[in-house]
Amino acid sequence: MSDRTRHELSRTDFAAYFASEARLHWTIAAGHAGRDLADDVVQDAAMIALSKLSTFTVGTNLRAWFAQIVTNVARNQRRKRAKNAAEPLEGLAAPQLDGHVPVDAHGSLRADQVAFDDQVLEALEGLAPDARAVLLLRVVHELPYGEIARTLQMPENTAMSHVHRAREFLRTKLAPTHCSKVTR
Repeated sequence: MSDRTRHELSRTDFAAYFASEARLHWTIAAGHAGRDLADDVVQDAAMIALSKLSTFTVGTNLRAWFAQIVTNVARNQRRKRAKNAAEPLEGLAAPQLDGHVPVDAHGSLRADQVAFDDQVLEALEGLAPDARAVLLLRVVHELPYGEIARTLQMPENTAMSHVHRAREFLRTKLAPTHCSKVTR
C-alpha cells in the first residue's frame, strides 16, 4: 500500500446515500424487473452493496456503482421469473374478485384491462428493460441525459436514443385507435 491511506465508504455513509436515493434505484429496478419485484431487487442490491463496500472507490460515482448492482440483481430476478414462469405450479389458482381478476397468476396485468393507467403499464411492458429504465429516469425523476448516462453507465447518445424510441413506441401503442375510451 502507498503512503496514501485508502478510504472506504462507511456503512453509515452508504445508509445515508441509500435513504436519499432509494426511490431512484427503485425506478431502475422497476424498469428492469417490473414493479412487483422492484422492492425485493433494491433490498437485495443494498445487501450486496453493503457486503462489497470495500470494492467501491471513494471519489467515483456512487450512484452508478449502486445502479449497476441494482441492474444486475434485476436481470437475475427477471431470468429467475422467466424460468419459473415456464414451470407452472400445480393447483395454484388466482383468487376470484367478483368474477373479475385484474392480474394473472404471475402478477401481471391482464390484457383486457381498460383503464388508461393499465394501458400505459402494458405499453411500458413492451419496452426493452434498458429503454424502460432510461425512460422512467427521464420522465419520473426528470434526470438530465448526462446524469442518466452516468448512472446507467452508457453513452449519453444511447440514453437519448432509448428515450426517443421509447416515446415513439408509447405514442404508437397508446394512439386513440389502439386504446379504448376511458369513461370518467
